[in-house]
Amino acid sequence: MFPQAEVVCVSASGRKLVPSEVGGCVVRDSIEQVLEDPLDLAIVASPAPFHLASAYLIASANVPVLVEKPLCQDVSELEKYDLSNPAYRIGVAYNLRYMSSANIVKNKISERALGEILSVDIECGQFLPDWRPETDYRQGVSAQKKLGGGALLELSHELDYLLWIFGEISSVSAQVVNTGALEIDVDDNVDALLKAKSGLLIHLHLDFLQRTPRRTLQAVCENGILTWDLL
Repeated sequence: MFPQAEVVCVSASGRKLVPSEVGGCVVRDSIEQVLEDPLDLAIVASPAPFHLASAYLIASANVPVLVEKPLCQDVSELEKYDLSNPAYRIGVAYNLRYMSSANIVKNKISERALGEILSVDIECGQFLPDWRPETDYRQGVSAQKKLGGGALLELSHELDYLLWIFGEISSVSAQVVNTGALEIDVDDNVDALLKAKSGLLIHLHLDFLQRTPRRTLQAVCENGILTWDLL
């Protein structure tokens, strides 16, 4: 897409990179070193614990930055960084809302094509060892608490499109658990009941456990059922 572009890579954790592991990109030792040269844009795709600090540093240098989700692991992290400067250009890579089918679903719901919405079920589940079968899943980012893993954060795309389609949430009741089935130290099973400000109840289920992948939205409406199968 950008044949004349020079891509520079750096490890947010300070780990020494070698060009061969990052596709032959130019390698630098720190973000500060990268920022010494003019940049058109930056992408933060490190483990979640490094996202916010890296994004803030880059945005403060007046460079637009796209951050892999989530922006941070915990809301308390936001107290350390003032992101209110309107000059900061920070985007979070929640991309499901850009699917053509997502826009069809949103429009159908907004237009009340099947009448009033009575209830919503959203589900996303897939067996974690199948994500990258050539590696030991227990060593991956998704399986380690210290690297920001867990079903809630890793599958938070569903939370983003839920807010985009149904609006702000007024209350949440949830169970975020580790079943012990995968020998990992993060949550692998999430069930939440959310109440939108409109009064609509939304059930959200996320897991690392299903052997048959499933990713759906089902809205029970007055005059029928609207189903969106993202897979």
